[in-house]
Amino acid sequence: MRNQTPTSSRSTPFRILIINPNTSTQMTESLKPIVQGLNYNDIQFDYFTAPNKHVTLPDGRVIEPVHSINSGEDSIQSAHHCRPFVEPLIPKYDAFLVACYSAHPLVGMLRSTIKALENKARHSDSGTLHVFVEEEINPGKAKKYVTGIFEASVTSSLMLISSFHLLADWSHHKAQSQDTWGIVTTGAVWKEELTKAVGFMINGPEESEEKRRKLLNAEHTSPTPSPAPPSVPRFAGVETTGLTAVELHKTPPEEVRRRIIDATEKILKGSSHPVRAVCLGCAGMAGMEEAVRAGCIKAYGETEGENVHIVDGVVAGVGLLVNSCKSRPVLKNSTEIANGANPQNSNALFFNRPVSGRLPQNISDLHLGGEADFYKERRHHLEVLGFHALPEDKKAPIGAVEFEGVRGPHGTIPIRLFYPRAIISKAKDDGEDKQVVVLVYMHGGGYTVGSVDEFENGLRLLAEAADVISDHRCRVPPRSRTSFPDPIRRILRMIDWAQGPEGQSRGINPNLVFGGGDSAGGNMTAALALRRQDQRLKNMAGQILLYPEARIPFDTPAATENNTGGSLYLVCNGIFSFADHYLPKSPREGAYPPSHRYVSPGMQKVEDLQANLPPVALFTCGWDPLRDVAVEYGSKLQEAGVQVNWHHYEHLTHGFLQFAPWSKERMDATMDVAKVLKKMAYS
Repeated sequence: MRNQTPTSSRSTPFRILIINPNTSTQMTESLKPIVQGLNYNDIQFDYFTAPNKHVTLPDGRVIEPVHSINSGEDSIQSAHHCRPFVEPLIPKYDAFLVACYSAHPLVGMLRSTIKALENKARHSDSGTLHVFVEEEINPGKAKKYVTGIFEASVTSSLMLISSFHLLADWSHHKAQSQDTWGIVTTGAVWKEELTKAVGFMINGPEESEEKRRKLLNAEHTSPTPSPAPPSVPRFAGVETTGLTAVELHKTPPEEVRRRIIDATEKILKGSSHPVRAVCLGCAGMAGMEEAVRAGCIKAYGETEGENVHIVDGVVAGVGLLVNSCKSRPVLKNSTEIANGANPQNSNALFFNRPVSGRLPQNISDLHLGGEADFYKERRHHLEVLGFHALPEDKKAPIGAVEFEGVRGPHGTIPIRLFYPRAIISKAKDDGEDKQVVVLVYMHGGGYTVGSVDEFENGLRLLAEAADVISDHRCRVPPRSRTSFPDPIRRILRMIDWAQGPEGQSRGINPNLVFGGGDSAGGNMTAALALRRQDQRLKNMAGQILLYPEARIPFDTPAATENNTGGSLYLVCNGIFSFADHYLPKSPREGAYPPSHRYVSPGMQKVEDLQANLPPVALFTCGWDPLRDVAVEYGSKLQEAGVQVNWHHYEHLTHGFLQFAPWSKERMDATMDVAKVLKKMAYS
């Protein structure tokens, strides 16, 4: 992690509920220092202990609390007992960990309830739900996750011991490692119970078990004991201490330690293949790794004994849930990186990776924000990227181009419309204009520079591939009237024009007017969506945001990693110069701080973003100073309930739309933008 405490992109931290399904508060208290020691400072952990009172289920059954779970039957009873207390908490938490080392049914109960609530939220007519939740959940915001410490430890153990090796016979055949794993647990009853649970979890239920279940459902006969599952080849088995979970904390520590050492030594020496992972098979054993390690050393000697992995189900479960929350679709997997992970001492996704798609020298020499003289820099861009300057084999075809002017708040706004060949063909075949889609696009250039000529080729590609009219606004020269909020007012007029009679006369469907932009243009598109919503104007059908400057990236890892020119194109420090041009300096023009809602959409709180904002297609690049602020804004929108479709290109730089003709990777990314736009427009 970074030296400073990372700031989350969420207004509130992820919340995880750790559930102790028995009534032992001592057991719950023993879990807290284990979880706190994991240093997930950006996660809020709460704890639930089963209440010491009976419950009456809807079918009339009275369920007593379980003080210590010492059998499979106890786990079933505790699940029924806890369910009415835990299910009402589902809307308040992102994830749930059932801290009982067994095949605990509460895991499945909570998953089923979450699924039912999500279905109910999506479909108004979902029938009667037999759950204990009154508050609804929003399935569009984010997924919720549930696991148990048993499931988490099995998953982690398999990950730790599994690997493929090449055989030493030069046949190039592969073989799986023969390393095994086992479980050290408490009472003797758990040996058979956990062995069966491992077999069913890895192998699935036997055919005979499924037939037996079907027979029971058909004949309503009394259940018969289920057969033992088939053996699991890489599972070394279960050994027990002979103590219950409660007795672990009441028995003298030296006696507990001796029993754990003996059980560990027995499981290691009893396996025909090396045991490389040992699970602590009880939540009450959390923190007892030292005794297990001593048993490993006693069985294998100091060197090999130290190499055995000790898997704490609580630690494994918390880790799995934290990672699931942070990586849930669409954006959470990058939120942590965008707001705190230090690439030099973590597995950050965006560090030490190559830049894809080598560009010709005259293209790679282009920098944005790297020259003190903006005119010189833009003249260089125009000489290389201007449509008139492109080689003929690089120019994208288009059906027709229309040059138009729109009357704006400060004079005429020049625009350029690109009509794809398919739309022109359909109009001729049908004898009339079709109701078609339009993308009102704001090109990048730091609010200050750039021209439509530099972006025409990219917009032609999008228009043809997406079957939409691309409506491209030209930017006015630097040091003209470009200060905020005038550009936003111009774009506001552009959307009105496209949605109004002028657009309809060209066959544009007013309900299919999309807004889009790259870099600073992406910022303005996002700001425009907020402003139209705030003013209760008809909003855009969607937002196409290409590596948007959601806010100034003065505090992100991406800004540090990419604070150079070289082959990275956008120079980070140049962003601050562009922002300086954009914000008005004269009090007569208005005082607008950088945090203003329409200046920095990415600085807004989640609660200030409404779920009815237009859906977003977000495109980001790994080699881009704006990467993290874009991901951060997308995460906030997603948390607010806005539909966000995120595409990340880890090995590309800022500005792939302009450089598409010279790079297959950049062309592929541009075609992805077109595919997403087409799907949003016509699905």
